[in-house]
Amino acid sequence: MLPSSSSSSTAKSNYSESSYSITFPENVFKVETITWSVKENQCILAYEPLGRLVFTSTQGMKEALTIVSDRSGCVQKLLKLNSNLEQSRLLLTIKCCDHSETMLGLCLLCSGDCSSATMTKKLSGALTKFSYERGAVFNLPIPEFESVQEVQTSAKSHIALLHNVGYTIAYEKGLERGKANQQRLIEKKKLSLVLDLDHTLLHTINDFEYRREHHKVTYFNDIYNNSPELQKHIHKFFMRGSYHFVKFRPRLESFLKRCSEIFELHVFTHGERAYADQIGKMLDSSKSLFADRILSRDECPDINTKTLSQVFPYSDKSVLVIDDKTDVWKDNVDNVIQIAPYDYFRRIFGVQLDVNNAPGNDADRKKNNSQQTPRTFKVIENTIDDYNDDDQLDIIYNLLEKVHLDYFNSPQDLSERDVKAILKEKKKDILKGAHIVFSGVIPLKQQPETHIDWKIATDLGAKCYTDITPNMTHLVARQKGTEKVKKAENMPGVHVVDLSWLHACLKYLKRQNEFDYFLGDHKLYPYSEAFSKSKPEIVQFQTACSEFMTLIQKESAFLRGLKAKEVEMDLGSDSDGSSSSDSDDSGSDMDF
Repeated sequence: MLPSSSSSSTAKSNYSESSYSITFPENVFKVETITWSVKENQCILAYEPLGRLVFTSTQGMKEALTIVSDRSGCVQKLLKLNSNLEQSRLLLTIKCCDHSETMLGLCLLCSGDCSSATMTKKLSGALTKFSYERGAVFNLPIPEFESVQEVQTSAKSHIALLHNVGYTIAYEKGLERGKANQQRLIEKKKLSLVLDLDHTLLHTINDFEYRREHHKVTYFNDIYNNSPELQKHIHKFFMRGSYHFVKFRPRLESFLKRCSEIFELHVFTHGERAYADQIGKMLDSSKSLFADRILSRDECPDINTKTLSQVFPYSDKSVLVIDDKTDVWKDNVDNVIQIAPYDYFRRIFGVQLDVNNAPGNDADRKKNNSQQTPRTFKVIENTIDDYNDDDQLDIIYNLLEKVHLDYFNSPQDLSERDVKAILKEKKKDILKGAHIVFSGVIPLKQQPETHIDWKIATDLGAKCYTDITPNMTHLVARQKGTEKVKKAENMPGVHVVDLSWLHACLKYLKRQNEFDYFLGDHKLYPYSEAFSKSKPEIVQFQTACSEFMTLIQKESAFLRGLKAKEVEMDLGSDSDGSSSSDSDDSGSDMDF
């Protein structure tokens, strides 16, 4: 049974606007022991156990009391046994504070210490519970107290805003600030764009990785210093005892500049803070693009995942993400535009050389191949321009621009607009009208709907089937010769294509010419490598073939529809049982 506020064993509380004090219960005759679980200048939460008081009552009985406060605040003064107990009978004094804003373990409002385990857990936004000894008696009533000796506080109290390292803000305040920031951008006709770094905007190696992969004594830095051509195209910096070399994706500068005009740019990388800062200086030395909106894995609570909620606490409806991986965005995958990985140095050296193998980023992409002979710097020089034809950023920007335009031209109320829905529709336009059957792609024991290629196809707007159907337009296979491939080859208007066709549609965000991925006899359709005509003529010819095949598909679908109607009419006439129908047979024949 808990004591009421009028109980003789209840301590008195005195309140003011800024402070709160707890005094001894009236029945305390002598303090035997007092054990504090907090210290002065420590931030506390409401109903957090602060200490335990053992005393002799005025009736001569020994009693124990658990000391709690029904308000959050900062402990200013704690009772010590050698203090004069007769004067004020104070147990402790607390400065009232809700700790709505903290920075690096200090409350910005009361200057109290927020580094205790309880406060750290609370500020992370985690569910906080306080447990007490069974049968404990308190210095004041606890309304939330349950029979299981537990008090539970709100689950969502604070947000750790990642852009400000070590900064937390009360959940409601965070929502207000996020809403105000979103409104500020909307007034400027801007959305938010989050960019990954490695394999998205650039590729980085270091000397250590280069020597380890090739078992060489020579540093890549020596190759770099002897090549003015490399120095023109590849950036270098020193970190953690090794030189690092960075190759930006082609047309990156132009891409960032164009994006900054319609988006507020953020960087979210799983690289460490020192690395992110170095790249930030290279990309944005004037801080006109990203300012301080650069996040690294050092600020992430979970280095295996990325989340938008701690950067955009109010809403992700106006936020797009560009990343070469989608699996790290478990809660925000619908915001992500996946870009083809940029593996510049892997192409040059023939092996994967990553300095940034944080979990969930590039470690699973790394494959050692130390048997391969490294190329000379002359070969490397000649390779620079070979990979400048990468046009992924231009492709991505075109999609970004379309989503931005649709968002601000939408007739919907501003609160209902959502870039996720717009992006989904744009993707579905890519393979809209395609009916795909897979062959040799999905393992027999796997549910087709869970396979990555099935998901890619449906995300791009295609309808997928497990078996050949009359309305099939594409047979996507890994190899020739399967039963499905043989059947599809004899079906008019059906494209039999390699699986890479589907992946190319995703990469270029556009339906690709099926003839470039034709899975059949090379003699049937011309390929660029074997065709004697010039490239424009090849493209013209293939376009004409593609249009012809599309026409055949439409005609085939039309004829199937007429045939279905004919069957339906025959079934209808049979069910009538009318003898007059027999006499009309000769006049009902139609030539299709």
